[in-house]
Amino acid sequence: MRIEGAVALVTGANRGLGAAFARALVERGAKTSTRASATRPRCGIPPSSPLPLDVTDPGQVAAAAERCGDVDLVINNAGVLGQAEREMATN
Repeated sequence: MRIEGAVALVTGANRGLGAAFARALVERGAKTSTRASATRPRCGIPPSSPLPLDVTDPGQVAAAAERCGDVDLVINNAGVLGQAEREMATN
């Protein structure tokens, strides 16, 4: 896959691996790297932008999808703790 010019979404990107993924995408020429986090989204990697997102909340996921528009690459790095019901994706 070509990274240069791609629109990317990295979940769980406030620190650790997620931040490293977002940084690497920008360094390789991604046009936009959106960094999603459930708590205090922050952005220190231009041109990436913060996006509040709790991946366990279907409403927030839908809002994030609408805000992001067409995305070429998703790195789903968000960690989820505890037991919870999950929905099966059909699309």
